[in-house]
Amino acid sequence: MKTKRNLLTLLLATLFTFAANAQEAYETIEKWDKTNASCLAIKVNASVNNALKTFESLLKSEGLKGKKSGKTLRYEKTVFPAISTEYINLYVKADAVDKSSINPVTNVYVFVSKGIGNDFVSSANDATLVSNLKTFLNQRYSQEVYNNVVKEKIGDKNKEIKGTSASITSLEKTIQKRTKDIEKAEKEIEKAKKDIEKAKKELATQQEQLQKQEQELKDIK
Repeated sequence: MKTKRNLLTLLLATLFTFAANAQEAYETIEKWDKTNASCLAIKVNASVNNALKTFESLLKSEGLKGKKSGKTLRYEKTVFPAISTEYINLYVKADAVDKSSINPVTNVYVFVSKGIGNDFVSSANDATLVSNLKTFLNQRYSQEVYNNVVKEKIGDKNKEIKGTSASITSLEKTIQKRTKDIEKAEKEIEKAKKDIEKAKKELATQQEQLQKQEQELKDIK
């Protein structure tokens, strides 16, 4: 019961932190390959690595294959039906906002271009694609990041619980062993007391016999 309460507390804390830092996707200008380009950005509660890993996993489930390089993902000459039926180039970049090991925050930027040029999509030239991409980021991607954060924290908590349980089990075994050692020592002490009593009686008997022999010797004289 206590473990369940701890997990519930962890989930509520994670939900609160995620809600506090959650942000809708928005249009902005960001550098891509040293060039300022139109893109969509979203802030997520995840490390750079986990943010990209989640994005890559989602697109892989859609049948897209990309290339990861450092803090970026590249999907070139591909079709992503969730946002467009046309061939596009899609690029993802992640920048750390907060590298905290407990609640990391990352900005994720998504750039989309069509054809062989570097004319990146914005609501000014393709409002439908931008709207679809916003929906994907706000609903599917953001939710998947949240799911992964919860899974990771629950996994960490379970490891902590298992570690504590293992320590308790080890301590219980040590206590049991020491209890047995004490019981054994007590038996040995009890046996030693009996041996001492026995030795005392034997000594008393021997002294008594000696006294008799001495008396008999006196009587003879």
